[in-house]
Amino acid sequence: MAIELFGFEIKSKKEKKQKTFVTPENTDGATTVVDGGGIMGHYLNQDVDAKDEKVLVQKYREMSFSQEVDGAVEDVINDAVIHEEGKPVVALDLNQLNYTDSIKDKIHSEFSTILDLLDFNHNGTDLFRKWYIDARLYHHIVVDKSRPKDGIKELIPIDPYGDEMSVGFYEKEGVITVWSFKEGKEVSERLEEIRNRIVGFGDLAISKDNPHEFYFPGGTVYPRAFKFIARNAVEKSPLIPIPEGRIEVKDLKSDMVLFATPREENATWIYTVGGEGEAERPQLRIRATVAGLVRYGEMEKIGDTELKFPCSSRYDQLVRSVLPYARNVSGTEDMLESDDSRGQMTTGTLGFSQ
Repeated sequence: MAIELFGFEIKSKKEKKQKTFVTPENTDGATTVVDGGGIMGHYLNQDVDAKDEKVLVQKYREMSFSQEVDGAVEDVINDAVIHEEGKPVVALDLNQLNYTDSIKDKIHSEFSTILDLLDFNHNGTDLFRKWYIDARLYHHIVVDKSRPKDGIKELIPIDPYGDEMSVGFYEKEGVITVWSFKEGKEVSERLEEIRNRIVGFGDLAISKDNPHEFYFPGGTVYPRAFKFIARNAVEKSPLIPIPEGRIEVKDLKSDMVLFATPREENATWIYTVGGEGEAERPQLRIRATVAGLVRYGEMEKIGDTELKFPCSSRYDQLVRSVLPYARNVSGTEDMLESDDSRGQMTTGTLGFSQ
């Protein structure tokens, strides 16, 4: 009998794994392509085109941005990761494991260490979301080579889509620069692509001096709202067109569609939040969304259902980007808390450096 734990296999010395011509089962959601008996890191899509892992992750993320899929994912996450006072978020059940209590105690101890390294009590929801959407979760296991017996020192997340490329944002006097520790022509082109996507997702303006710079045309920088457009620009596939038309999103807790309508009044752009469709308490959902736009969009409430930006400028795309997060405050808080706890700006932790 053998068990696998944290990538290691525990088995008795006498047990020998038998050879087989059968392709190992892939449990990460990908379909394996067998070429001459080997295992290839490819999958087959419905168009019968072989794609690499990066394209597969990209396809999963594209699906997750659909309103219907996003709602279903939220339901799964809320049911899977439950925070209850006095109870662990996740625990091992070794009752069926045919090993001594001392070995079980060691397994429990190492499991607790892994949870602490991942800060699972704070990051569990976000980690589960990433795993559930990407169908994989990678970490760099950091060990002190001079003292390997001290064990794992740190677990650093690796984005399966980003080729281990960290992306940061530097703001000075209202001008924001997207940057990375990596260098090269391809990196520069990717940073410019991210800049252009951010500008599109937020109605921002392009700097003429630098292909990696941009700014808020209204003069006021909204760092909290910026996190959401930056996340969309980095994580969404560049092939996904920037949405246009009516500013709307499907409510996660009802059959109602929430929307925001802009209008200009005395040189000030005002956004009115409303809803269409069936809901048990529609006005409650609308007010909750207004509160979410104040919290995450840094907007000012000027009426029960009306808001504006402090600079009075028009930012339709910025409102469109923040609206999906404004409708689900609890889930968004978990995501932001996880981002803040990591401290480093990567494709998953977007913010400003000082």
